[in-house]
Amino acid sequence: ARQQTQQAQTHHPLNPSSAVHKLRHADAKIRHSALIALQQQLQLHLQLQESSSNNKKNQVKLSVLQAVREQILVGGTNNEDASSLECASAAAECLALYLSGTSSTVTPEDT
Repeated sequence: ARQQTQQAQTHHPLNPSSAVHKLRHADAKIRHSALIALQQQLQLHLQLQESSSNNKKNQVKLSVLQAVREQILVGGTNNEDASSLECASAAAECLALYLSGTSSTVTPEDT
């Protein structure tokens, strides 16, 4: 699992402040804080979406979603590391919020 994380880290953008870079960082504290920030952003988007008639779709880059997914996979395979489990839990919450936001924007014409 750690080898997958190291391989994933080689594919991040050169910008160290990018979300993908932080989500793939070697330090679990940085990954966890990036996931919490993403959770807050997704929750805010859902609240704004619910309070307005604007059904603007949630714009999350595919590379960010892939980095979040990697945290779930790494945390699920590394049961001995509590920080990996915390990151996996936060990542799962991010994906749930994202899916909740996208499912609420689906109209009958989309199905």
